[in-house]
Parts: sequence; structure tokens; C-alpha cells
Amino acid sequence: MASNALPPALSSMSVSLPEQQVLQALLDATFLRRRSMDRRGPLPRRLRLRAAAAAGAASRKEFDLWRRPPIRTQRFGETRGVESRINECYLFHGTCWQNAVDILRRGFRSPEAPEAPKAIPRTLRIAPMLRGGIFLAECSSKADEYSDPSPGENLTPCTLLLCRALLGKPLRLRHGERRQRVKDMLEAAQADSVVVDLESTCHSYREFVFADPCQVLPEYLLVYERIFRSKPKKW
Repeated sequence: MASNALPPALSSMSVSLPEQQVLQALLDATFLRRRSMDRRGPLPRRLRLRAAAAAGAASRKEFDLWRRPPIRTQRFGETRGVESRINECYLFHGTCWQNAVDILRRGFRSPEAPEAPKAIPRTLRIAPMLRGGIFLAECSSKADEYSDPSPGENLTPCTLLLCRALLGKPLRLRHGERRQRVKDMLEAAQADSVVVDLESTCHSYREFVFADPCQVLPEYLLVYERIFRSKPKKW
């Protein structure tokens, strides 16, 4: 892990070595040797952190306002170091370097807004399951499927965003609804987020989808490399 993997503009936001070690442990603990139809190319054995940067307070105000009551609540599993009463948890968002830096600095914008990031990873060839949503994953191996060099730039690093997310009352789906808008589904179900649970139906992954960008706070930008084989043993 090396802070020089960050550009000068982000060097002042780099995290300490102990923090990097915790983030590496999180990448390892949430990495599954499992493919989904979104992955193109070989499946790595591991994601190795090269550097990490902490976000500023760009979207903290809106995020903190959303956390205040009243809010629809429904327990959806245990979490540590977060507010379980409103289903607050940490999730990964995979995107290209260009988008990741922009999101880290300014927070997520509405996925339907005209100024929302337009860059799409080259590896993603399948239409998203739902329209108008911010997609996150609990597994680093799933979020890695959406990380790719910025369009036209082959040397930019792989990046993930570690985000604090507010699930609130989730709407659980066991299959993708490719033609539906997230906002419409949430309003009809009086829910706050969508959980697409393909893990239970086809041994894939769960993805978490949000219509309101104020429910997702990017806290760390992770710069990493894919490791495809382990080092040979020395005799």
C-alpha cells in the first residue's frame, strides 16, 4: 500500500497506514470467488489495496438530515459501528476512476439528473436491473465488476468507493425488474431502498439500490489492483 498511488490533488486526503490495513481486511473479508453475469474477463483471487483517500464533508449535511426521525424503519440484519435502527451499513460502489474522484469530492448526485456522471465502465455490457438508481454491493468482488479504467484512459487505476448507506425500510426483490424505475417502485411500496437478492435465487450477489443520493455517503476512495495468482512457494 502506497500513498503515491493517489494523484497530488488527493494526497492531502490520504488515510493512515492503520486505516489502510482495516480497509484491506474489509476488502478481503467481503471478497467471494464467485462470478456473476456482469463480470467480463477472469476472476481475480484478491483485491490488493494500493492507497485510500477519505472524503470531505460535501454531502454530510444532507446525509445527516436524512438520518433524523421520523423515518420508516425495519430491521434488516445487524451492523457494527453504524445506526442499526435505520438500517445504516457500509457498502461498496464500483465505478471508473473519473467518476470515483468526482463522487468523493461532491457526493452522489441524482441518478436521473442531467449532470450525473455519464462514464460507464467498458466491462459493463448488460443493462442495469433497475432504472434511475444508485447501485451498491456488500461484497467487494461484486463491486469490482463495475470498476474499470476511465473511458479512453487505459492506465487509470481500479477504484471502489466505500459508502455509508441508509437502507431504512427495504423492498426485497428476488429477480431484476429491468424496465422499472427505482423511484416508482419505492413510492408504491412505501420503502426507502431496494435489495435485489440474486444470491438466494441463483447463487449470485445481493445489490442495494437507492433513488435518493442523500441516502448514500461516500467515505473512502479505494485504489487497488487485481491479483490473479498467488506467489509461488519457495522451496
